[in-house]
Amino acid sequence: MVWQCLLEPLRERGLQLPLTQGILFHSGGWKKLQHLAVDNSAFKARCREQLGLGRVHNFYGMVEQVGSIFVECEQGHLHAPVFADVQVRDPLTHQPLGTGSPGLLQVLSAIPGSYPGHSLLSEDLGVLLGEDDCPCGRHGRYFHVAGRQHGAEVRGCSDTFQ
Repeated sequence: MVWQCLLEPLRERGLQLPLTQGILFHSGGWKKLQHLAVDNSAFKARCREQLGLGRVHNFYGMVEQVGSIFVECEQGHLHAPVFADVQVRDPLTHQPLGTGSPGLLQVLSAIPGSYPGHSLLSEDLGVLLGEDDCPCGRHGRYFHVAGRQHGAEVRGCSDTFQ
């Protein structure tokens, strides 16, 4: 939405916004707009160019697990917050996988208490990159989202866009 409804219209009009002190958190969400998708570095470059924003961070999360978001650090890695965790599981056996092995992302959170949202196995594919050793200095697990499992239904906030 930021790309299509802010950056593109600004570019068409030859305008820039001076938001140099701002911070932008966004959640990707190209599922229904895959044909228009741009990569993370191109998105950040346009935000810097047109908005003056140097602090642009993607995040990963699901509405089913309200309050738990996994924010991207300066190195481009998504980090689990202290009250949540991420596990990568084998798509066939659902056994936990180690660092560097691609699989299904499972998100866990201590926040949901009134519904069974504390553990969600997604249809998103990802890779656990490490734990407590990210070059940014943050502790905990960090990971990368690689896309959706083949045949997965398009769901999420982006599927409401028409």
